[in-house]
Amino acid sequence: DPGSSPPAGGAGTHPHTSQCRFGMGVCLSPYSHSALPHFPPPHSRLTFSLAETQLLKDIDADGGCRQKALRVLKQINMEKWVLRYGKVLTSYHLKMVLFWASHLNPETENWAMEQDALGTLLKVLEFSLEKRQLPSFFLPSMNFFDWHRSEEENSLKNLVLEVLRLEVRLMRCSPERYLQLSYDLAKPQGPGPFIQRARELDEFRRKHQKDFEEFKNLKISFDTSDFREL
Repeated sequence: DPGSSPPAGGAGTHPHTSQCRFGMGVCLSPYSHSALPHFPPPHSRLTFSLAETQLLKDIDADGGCRQKALRVLKQINMEKWVLRYGKVLTSYHLKMVLFWASHLNPETENWAMEQDALGTLLKVLEFSLEKRQLPSFFLPSMNFFDWHRSEEENSLKNLVLEVLRLEVRLMRCSPERYLQLSYDLAKPQGPGPFIQRARELDEFRRKHQKDFEEFKNLKISFDTSDFREL
């Protein structure tokens, strides 16, 4: 779905490059290069707190429900996904999803109702999880899902990203039915795409339950404190 996909390449792949965004409150501060070994070591990093604050302040100027939908998604993440799989998705990741979704889907009708707004966020989040690509909105060459850890940790991380994609895909099918499901998926009966997707998620969960527990025991929190400063 090209209308839902953040750019997968560098800043030049997007009409609003990082250079265009320097007027929005971008500043420089030092960072530890050891935390980001896969990026060139200019011994400075971009922070975007002023730009983020301004974007969030104005993001529902059309009367939309973007921030309401973001709050719902953050709550689901903390109450369901983090508890089950560990802190892979963070509030900051979801904020980036909101910025990209707003940019890629600017039409007011996508955001007028809370359910529509949530669906638009989920569409972009599912695509990002599928492609393992969540670029920084201000520096698109930086992928927040590209964590350079050990081979074992990366393998486990990719399993968690995949099960999160299945969670989001199921929720997109019917947010109401998804929120009614118990923490351990009930055995839904009957035909239909929601039932099929629920079964596929349950099967994947069961198959990789030990992997999810192992990943949680690593106590790795893939937050973005290495990438930005609030």
